[in-house]
Amino acid sequence: MRIDDIQRVLILGAGIMGRQIGLQCARYGYEVRIYDLMPEALQAAEEQIKRFAREFVTEGMLSESAAAAALARITFTSDPVLAAEEADLLSESLPEQPKLKGKVLGQFNALCPERTLFTTNSSSLVPSQFAAATGRPDRFCALHFHQPV
Repeated sequence: MRIDDIQRVLILGAGIMGRQIGLQCARYGYEVRIYDLMPEALQAAEEQIKRFAREFVTEGMLSESAAAAALARITFTSDPVLAAEEADLLSESLPEQPKLKGKVLGQFNALCPERTLFTTNSSSLVPSQFAAATGRPDRFCALHFHQPV
């Protein structure tokens, strides 16, 4: 897969980092799905992402139209099947628990297309701790972002 082949990004986890990564991906033209089990986390993420976009406009980092376009590229869902559909890149931002990360990444291994690259934003864990659980350790790497993204 080449970078130009990546069109759709799946963000696992609607927390602080997932929100920021999702907005940045959408800002640069990628279609984004943000997945979380908890509807209240998705609602909070949507509200915060809108605030971030307004801040970017206020600070002159984005035009109104660019911010609106970025927001339109983001979908929020608690449906794992919908979240995984046609994902080219998966970015995981779950709590720093190896078993949890492995379990969820394994679940999405069964749902995502074979071509999907899996990444983790883990800041304190070594990806090899849960790489095998992803079902695709040959297409799994750390892609770590710092706050603010």
